[in-house]
Amino acid sequence: MSVIKFKHFAFIITSCISALLAISSSFAAPQESVLIEIRAIKATNVSGAERVSLAASERELESPAMSDLKKKLKKLKYNHFSLVSKQEREVQLNSRDTITLADGNVLSFRPISKDKDKICIWLNWKDGKGMNVLDTRLHFADGETMITGMDSDPSTGLVLAIDVK
Repeated sequence: MSVIKFKHFAFIITSCISALLAISSSFAAPQESVLIEIRAIKATNVSGAERVSLAASERELESPAMSDLKKKLKKLKYNHFSLVSKQEREVQLNSRDTITLADGNVLSFRPISKDKDKICIWLNWKDGKGMNVLDTRLHFADGETMITGMDSDPSTGLVLAIDVK
């Protein structure tokens, strides 16, 4: 008889704990997230014979997708820029996400902290062969765009513009 009472008591306790956990999780604060936008830009040097396409590059730099980057891109050694891809991800704090770019480059990131005017993320960039290009923590001021890049060969490179909100 006492074994039956113990099993019944254990069942009731287990049910109560499960119910309390379900109720408490519904009142828990929502996990903060960070919106990360990655723009991949092909950068090249256009020679004299190809100067016709420079006008097209200027038009592309004036486009809404790249106009905010114009001053930063003009400081680079390249004279022609074209947007290859633009991807956005909403990622929970302390959660990892990965983006594969069209050319096989892989970007992994984890938002670490978020204050009212600063966001810190860990970023790992691997090239198409799996070699580390960048492995670092970045601190973004509110509304700041960070650009980084790598040379593919002497006249071509890949630039990443990273926005975090």
